[in-house]
Formats: sequence, structure tokens, C-alpha cells
Amino acid sequence: MISLEGVAKSFAAGPRPFEAVAPLCLRVGSGEVFGIIGFSGAGKSTLLRLINLLERPTAGEIWVGGQRLDLLDAAALRQARRRIGMIFQQFNLLHNHSALENVCFPLRIAGLKGEAVAARARQCLELVGLADKAAHYPAQLSGGQKQRVAIARALATEPQVLLCDEPTSALDPHTTRELLAVLRDINQRLGVTIVIVSHSLAVVRALCDRVAVMENGRVVEELDLRQAEPPQPRSDAARRLFEAV
Repeated sequence: MISLEGVAKSFAAGPRPFEAVAPLCLRVGSGEVFGIIGFSGAGKSTLLRLINLLERPTAGEIWVGGQRLDLLDAAALRQARRRIGMIFQQFNLLHNHSALENVCFPLRIAGLKGEAVAARARQCLELVGLADKAAHYPAQLSGGQKQRVAIARALATEPQVLLCDEPTSALDPHTTRELLAVLRDINQRLGVTIVIVSHSLAVVRALCDRVAVMENGRVVEELDLRQAEPPQPRSDAARRLFEAV
């Protein structure tokens, strides 16, 4: 579903560019839940944002669903992004819109009109267990409920891929477990491919099939979490993450 080929990202920073993501190759299978983990500053969020070109790569090819995104013009990229939902750490909801209206928003941007928009939004809220909160505004919702609205909004356009940038960082442990259960249910019921960035090994262990460990802009190791035995990390970065739990 996702293929990054020789992808790199540098930012202008003084006399020499800062290499946020070193050239790397990464593949995520269709229907997989894939984690990207590392300590702060490892390049995790930059790598995630490269997948849907919120950050433009300095080098390399980005393929999603068999389509090369980095060669698309602006109109074609907007169309392609409808297949890629995204949720953020701070929810990014419209505070003067109800939960239902927040979920309707990307559908209206996509050009849909009429009752079909509200019907699809209600369906998405039901999927995340918030059908009874459709008329509530963000200020009336808990942190976990806000993130569920954000997930419903991301699912509104029926994406193939869901990108999650530290979606549980602002939540308590109990709410985190509930949210991870929602994401796993979405993956299993809808077959949506999920890529989740986290600094928490507990989060990726609970949700992911595989995980890439990042350090200093590089993927230093990939671990398969589907095995019966706990993975044995080889890299120093992965070992430090495991020891920090």
C-alpha cells in the first residue's frame, strides 16, 4: 500500500542543511498496522508527513496505492489525499462546529452535497462510538471523545490509509487503551492501512503488526510484533526504547 524509495528530507538551517530524514526505503502492506517509534527529534513525524506530502521530499519516490504522489500536480494531489486520512496529537477540530459538522467538513470540501453528507458523517460517528454526541461541540467533549471525532472525520472520505501522528499523547492511559481499541477495530472491520507515530513502546505493542525504530533521521531497525515471543532488538536505539518501558 505504501512504498518509500530513497526518500529523504532536509531543511535549510544556517550554512548547512539539516537532514531530518536520511535516505531510506520503507514498505507498508495493505491492511497492515505499522508503527514508527523513536525518541523526540528522531524524525518520526517528518517521515509520516512525507507519506501524504504535507512535507515535500528532498529526494526519492513516494507511492501510495500504486500511485506516485511526488510527481502529481496540485489538483491531482488533492484528489489522491482523499484516500489518505490523518489524525493529529491536538485533534485539530473546528471549535465552532458540532461533532457532526466537523465530520461533514472534508466531505463538503470534496464537493459532496445534500443529505448524503450528513448520512455519511453520522455513519462515521457511529463507527467510533459517538453517535449520541453528534450535536455536541468540542468544548463539551473529553479528550478521548475529541480524538474519536477526529478519527471519524479522517474516515469520512473512505480512505485506504490512515496516518496517525502521536494520537494518544494528550490522553490518559485508560483513554489511550480505548482509542487503540477503536483504531484496531477500524483496521479489522474496514481493512484500512494504519501508520502510527508514537514515542511509546506500549502503544505500538498494543496496536501494531510491525514497527520501524528511528534515530537521528534514520530507520535503524524494523521489528515484527506479531511473533509469540517478544522481539529482540539489535540496534542501540531499539534497546534503549525497550529498556525505558
